[in-house]
Amino acid sequence: LAVLHDDENWHFYPASAVAGVQQPATTAVQTFTFVIPFQAVRAGILQLPELNLAYFDPEKGQIESLSFAGPVLTVVDPLWQVIWKMLAGFIVFGVMAGLSYVSWVRLRRVLKKRQSLLTIRQAASFSALRQALLDFDAGCGKTGGATLQQWLHQMEQRYETTAHLNQCVTILISAHYSAETTVIKVADLAQDIASSIQKLKSSKAPRHKEKAASFYWRHAFPEK
Repeated sequence: LAVLHDDENWHFYPASAVAGVQQPATTAVQTFTFVIPFQAVRAGILQLPELNLAYFDPEKGQIESLSFAGPVLTVVDPLWQVIWKMLAGFIVFGVMAGLSYVSWVRLRRVLKKRQSLLTIRQAASFSALRQALLDFDAGCGKTGGATLQQWLHQMEQRYETTAHLNQCVTILISAHYSAETTVIKVADLAQDIASSIQKLKSSKAPRHKEKAASFYWRHAFPEK
């Protein structure tokens, strides 16, 4: 076996030979397995050098030679491989973290809005209902406003408020200052206001007018 010398692409270690299956004593044929350890010096598409193998041909009684073209191998730098794996891991982690944050923000908004609506529905007095509206939080902060008129104005900036909601707030303002003379129950008004708020849409959508037809209108103008 010809000695392979190091070059700019490969570093070769000493070769070793292992005898193959024992042949019958009547034949002069012998088999060997040659192991040539090697290591790539750089990354890229590299070709191993040609391998020349000399052997004795008993039939011809002379030394023969075989040549084997070296295979082409793609060598990858393990350091860059690790870097790419780490980069891919960071990207996946970033995407998962982003999705988790978005899901958490949405869930937080839903829970805050649900809690605010529950507080409105459970109001036991007109004063408590008024405060529940002023403290209403749809998940992106309190609506704001020191009075119900200011609160309603802020709601109009964020949502498509309806004529029915405006009417309910007007009734609440009146009932808050004259609770003894009003005929409307707090529980009914609270449920209607909560339902109206729950159906509101973002002000980014086209605004539509809604006809005011409600339980309170029927009470204000009962049919004869």
